[in-house]
Amino acid sequence: MNNLERAKSSPTLSSLEDIAIALDVDLVALVAVASAHVRSQTPKEFLKHLAGEITKLEKLGVLDKLDGEFTDGKLQSVHGRIRSGAANRAAVLQCKAEGKTQKETAELLGLAKSTVSVLWRKQPDGEPIQ
Repeated sequence: MNNLERAKSSPTLSSLEDIAIALDVDLVALVAVASAHVRSQTPKEFLKHLAGEITKLEKLGVLDKLDGEFTDGKLQSVHGRIRSGAANRAAVLQCKAEGKTQKETAELLGLAKSTVSVLWRKQPDGEPIQ
């Protein structure tokens, strides 16, 4: 906490949660007030800005898909950009074992074709196939 107060380190999500609990406020409120301050806005002005951002997410269809992104309250790593390299490799090799093409695999997993191509040629242990 001392390092945070002296700006010697940045807070982690976990430390922000601890601060919110100690203050008995919602974590999002704490982050919103800090964000408003950084933007030289009042919290109410910042909330109006956030309403606009949420509208953008609505138009993109993100809110309609939210239920499918969580299982038992935990985010599922279904998108290539948020899966680990090992998870991507395993998913690519699973598609290969199922007889899918590299193109089908790239589309299914949301990965670049070049990424699929590299992972396609690796063994399950990550070593390139000789």
